[in-house]
Amino acid sequence: MQQLLKTGVPDKELIQKFVFPEGRKRPLAVIECFQEIPCDPCVGACPTNAITMENISALPVLDPEKCIGCARCVSACPGLAIFMVLPSKGLVWMPHEFTPIPKRGDAVLALDREGNVVCQGKVRAVMNAKNKRATTVVCVEVPPEFVMDVRAIWPIEDQEFVKQEL
Repeated sequence: MQQLLKTGVPDKELIQKFVFPEGRKRPLAVIECFQEIPCDPCVGACPTNAITMENISALPVLDPEKCIGCARCVSACPGLAIFMVLPSKGLVWMPHEFTPIPKRGDAVLALDREGNVVCQGKVRAVMNAKNKRATTVVCVEVPPEFVMDVRAIWPIEDQEFVKQEL
C-alpha cells in the first residue's frame, strides 16, 4: 500500500490477489480499487448486481458468478480502476480517456500500470461513452501472459510496419 500512496501504482501484493476462475469462457471484471473513498458508480452500473459494497466508502467486491463481462463497470468507474480480462483469448478491456480514440484494428503499444511498454497489441473493439460521465472502453488483444499487466495503450505511429509484425 505504501507504493500506491507514494506513486499511484499499486504494490504487486495488491494486484496478485486476482485469480481468473478456471474454465470461465467469458470476460471477468478486475477491480483494482484499493482505497476506501466515497464512490459507488460501479455498483449502479452493474446489471446483475455482481458488484457490491458494504457502504459508500467500502471497497467494491465482485461476485464472479454474477459477472457477465459487459464492461459497464469499466465505463462507469471515475477512478479508471476496473478492467475486464479474458486470459484464454488475450483480451483486456480498459478505460481510455485520451484522444484520438483508437479504431478497431489499430496496432498499439500496450502499457503497464507505470506506463512502461509491455508488448504490442491490437484494438479489437471500442465502446464509446454513452454519456459525459462515462468513459470510452477499448478492448485490446495482447499475448495471454500479459492480460494482468496491460492497463493502458498508446498509438503506434507507423501502423503499416506494425501490421506486418503482428
